[in-house]
Amino acid sequence: MADLPEFSPELSHEERDFLQKIRELVQDDNQTVDFDYLRQTAPTDHKGIFWLSFAGELCVQPPSGSMDIRENGRLRVALRILYALLQSNRHFPEVWAQRLIALNYWVAGREAFARALATAGETERANEVFADAHKAKNELYSTLENALALFPDDEWFADFRDNYLPDENVELKDAEAEPVITVSKD
Repeated sequence: MADLPEFSPELSHEERDFLQKIRELVQDDNQTVDFDYLRQTAPTDHKGIFWLSFAGELCVQPPSGSMDIRENGRLRVALRILYALLQSNRHFPEVWAQRLIALNYWVAGREAFARALATAGETERANEVFADAHKAKNELYSTLENALALFPDDEWFADFRDNYLPDENVELKDAEAEPVITVSKD
């Protein structure tokens, strides 16, 4: 397992202890924890660095490689935190980058779940989950497009586009349609 970074010295002792607990829950792949409850009861004075660190911890893939895609699971809660952070911290590329990471994992997890449902013969439910994954994929593309516009000199976003998105380049016509890429590599 790779060493995880230390927590910011800007965080209080109580905040660092809380984040350490989250780190351990994620590394243990504990999918019974209500991470949304932990978000609501987090011991913080609402520092942006705390929330970004919390979301970052929730986006770390545990050694098992699993993705917690429950409604109150790691990735959904990370996305909620990052959405809120972007409302008042749009000028920080780290927030955009972490949101892209979370969306990328969310999409992959939802697509894998939908395939498993389809394989099990649960076609209707599989279609619902695929539709959710497609909406999230469109959000991923839109978020990346916005980040590239806001931070044109930040190579991380171009690298993310080049390394994690398919080579297709078609335009989205309908939010309910199949997901497509709106970000050109040119």
